[in-house]
Amino acid sequence: MFNQSLLLDTVDASVMIVLASTLLLVATIALIAVVVVAAAFIFICRCRFQRIRKGSKFHLGADDGSASSRVGEKTIAFYHPRCSAGGGGERVLWKIIQCLGEIRESGGCVSVAIYTADPNEGADGTNNGIAVCSADEGQRGGKEESGNEDAVVSDSSYKERVMKHVKDRFGIEVSSKLPIKFVHIDNEWRKLAPKGPVSMIAESIATVKLALAALNKF
Repeated sequence: MFNQSLLLDTVDASVMIVLASTLLLVATIALIAVVVVAAAFIFICRCRFQRIRKGSKFHLGADDGSASSRVGEKTIAFYHPRCSAGGGGERVLWKIIQCLGEIRESGGCVSVAIYTADPNEGADGTNNGIAVCSADEGQRGGKEESGNEDAVVSDSSYKERVMKHVKDRFGIEVSSKLPIKFVHIDNEWRKLAPKGPVSMIAESIATVKLALAALNKF
């Protein structure tokens, strides 16, 4: 009786060891799969980003010393959906941009892009996707070209409102030599609103879509 009980205990222990080993193996395989998928996703995004950069036809003008006419131009992008607000974060943003303007004045080949959730309404009241303005273009406006098929208009009224607000609110003036590109992502931004009981999952997916849409626009 004692030997039979000992045998059963040994069998049970062996079964538990096998089960534990199987679970560990499955968990290891799952972890490897997640890492491989994540690495593949990052690689695809990097390749996509490189193609977007190489294929970009985004210009600010060929005769004003701006991005398209300078060799080695570097664009610094800021993801700040509420760039036209008046909080502390916006003050930091525009202070940084002011410093970049000083670098531009001293000969640095730098320009700025700002991803904003503000709508870009042209003269016809439609959303044009991207407003492209340098700090001194607010008085002349005009159309620009981009890789986007939609009409792209320099929304001087939006530019003037933002720069006036920055000056009145923070006392910050940005150099007129610094090219600033406003990339309007308001349509994608609105889709981030939580919906349903799985709002966190939906919002995560919408954030990925927002990032891809932003890369496609600029």
